[in-house]
Amino acid sequence: MALVSQEPTLYSGTIRFNILLGAIKPLEEVTHKELEEACRKANILDFIEELPQYVTDFTFWFLSS
Repeated sequence: MALVSQEPTLYSGTIRFNILLGAIKPLEEVTHKELEEACRKANILDFIEELPQYVTDFTFWFLSS
């Protein structure tokens, strides 16, 4: 028997950085579409889209790390 925590953990860095921690292929091969789909599957896409524009701007969100 094992205990699996259900509490999410966010590390310092961008949303993209945190999502890419679970990537199964090289980070430079992950597309914006795949990141968006991962957010959708994790039920956080709506939350991200509601953040102020300076936080969710494509350049900041996708390219920052």
